[in-house]
Amino acid sequence: MATSLDERIDEALLGPHAEKEWEATLTAGLEAALAAPLGDLLDPVATADFVDMLAERAFLNDTAKPLAAALAVFLSAEAKRDERPLASYLSEETRIALGTYAMGSNPVPRALLDAMLAEKGVRSFVEGFLFDAMREFYERANPFFAESGLPAMIKKLIPIGSGAVLKALEVARAEFETRLEPELKKFLGGFTGRALDSVKAGMGAGSREISEALARTVLTFLLERPVKELAAEVQDTRVNETLALAFTILADLDDDETFRARRRALVEDYVRRNAARPVGDVLAGHGVRIAPHMPSLAAATFPLVRGLVSLAPVRAWFGTFAARTSGA
Repeated sequence: MATSLDERIDEALLGPHAEKEWEATLTAGLEAALAAPLGDLLDPVATADFVDMLAERAFLNDTAKPLAAALAVFLSAEAKRDERPLASYLSEETRIALGTYAMGSNPVPRALLDAMLAEKGVRSFVEGFLFDAMREFYERANPFFAESGLPAMIKKLIPIGSGAVLKALEVARAEFETRLEPELKKFLGGFTGRALDSVKAGMGAGSREISEALARTVLTFLLERPVKELAAEVQDTRVNETLALAFTILADLDDDETFRARRRALVEDYVRRNAARPVGDVLAGHGVRIAPHMPSLAAATFPLVRGLVSLAPVRAWFGTFAARTSGA
C-alpha cells in the first residue's frame, strides 16, 4: 500500500534517524551555501526590499521596539540580582585590554570644549561659584571682621564700651562690602574667561594626564562594583525612553526619501558587485568566518524545522510541489 505524502514527511521528521539526517543535510547545505555565488542566493532588488521592510516605521514600532524593550526588561531584572563584581566576568587579558583602550582614548576635542564652555549658563555658573567661594573666604579670613580676628581682640582689650566700637566696625564693613561687590564681580568677569581657557587647555590635546586619570578612575569603579549596584543605577523608565528615542530616530531616517534611496542604491550595488563571488569569500573579506559546531546547531534547529514542516500551510505547499513534480 502506497504511503501518503504526510506519512512520508512524518517518517522523515519523526523517524529514528531523522535528527542525524538533518545534521548531515544542514552540514552539506551550509557548505554548499558558502561555496555558492552570492548572486545565486540574493537578488539585488529583493534584498533591498527586505532591508526596506526592516527599516519601515511600522516594523520598528510594532515588532523591533517591543522585542528590544522586553529583552531590556529581562536583562535588567537578571542584572539587579547579580552580586558578582563586573570584573569577575572578564579575563585578566580583557581587563588589561580595557585599561589600554581607556588610557589610549583621545582627549575631548578642542572645538567641542570651546562650544560647551562658551555657553552663557556655564560662564554664569562658574562666576557664581567663584564669587561665593571668595565671599566665604573673605568672611572667614578677613582679620578685621572674622570672629577670631579684630572683633574678638576688641572684646578682650575693651571689655566695657566695646559695643560702640564694634558697631562702628559693622558700619565700615557694610560700606566696604558695598564697594567691594561690584569690584569683585568686575574682577571675576575677566578671571572666569582665563579660568575656562585653563580648563580647555588642561582637557584638550595639550595634556593627557587628566583624561587618563579620569578614565582609570571610571574603569576601576565600574569593574569593582557588583553588577546589581550598577544595574540599580539604571532606571527601567529611562531604558524605555532611550529605546523609544532610538527607534524614533531610525524611523525618521527611513522617512527621509534621500536617505532611503541612498540605502537602496548601496544594498543593490553591493549585491551586484559581489554576485559572482562565493558567499564564503565575501564574508571572509569582512573578517567573518562561519564554522559552527554542527551537532549543536542541528540539535538546536531540528525542533524548529520539525515544527515548521508540521504546519498545515507548509504541508499543503509540499503537497502542491509533489503533485506538480509527479505530473511533470
